[in-house]
Amino acid sequence: MRNCSVVFKICLSVALMTSGASAANITYEFSGVASGNLNGVDFQDAAFVIDLTGDTSAATGGATSTNAASSVTFTIAGVGSGSFLDLYQVFVNKAVGAVGFSLASDGQDRVDVFDPAFNLYDLTTAIGPISTSTDFFIGQFSGDPTTAGPINLDSGTQVTFQAILAATVPEPSTFALAGLGMVGALVTAARRRICAA
Repeated sequence: MRNCSVVFKICLSVALMTSGASAANITYEFSGVASGNLNGVDFQDAAFVIDLTGDTSAATGGATSTNAASSVTFTIAGVGSGSFLDLYQVFVNKAVGAVGFSLASDGQDRVDVFDPAFNLYDLTTAIGPISTSTDFFIGQFSGDPTTAGPINLDSGTQVTFQAILAATVPEPSTFALAGLGMVGALVTAARRRICAA
């Protein structure tokens, strides 16, 4: 009887320990007003939104944290919307209190936003919205390929940055270990009946 109890406790412990493992999708959103052109069509002072989606478990730590974006989409009011075709990463430079995104292949910044709130930010939690009136494009956002044609942003103001966490999604290994724990509990219950008989 004692062996049955020990096996049950071990299986229950394994099931409970695995309940905390998870990864969460996070959307980093840059919005504001910009001028430039999309596929050769000029726009002036148009509202825009750029969303970069990543996974919190992929964020790196340190003085400059990064997170690879799995997708980057944009909407420019009255002009169009689409997805960026190159690979990008979101970054936070804690030393200068800047968050932004850059081309993943060479690290060239596309957008930088400065605020003291970013001195402690690590790209894994929700933050914002944080607004700044400072111009934030640094002049390297030129001819980036998108599904709507090349995009050029010459200037941008009234920027707001925020990071939004999606609902937590359990890791596949969590399901596997929880299932193993349940099977163990069932086996233990069956053995308990046998031991009691």
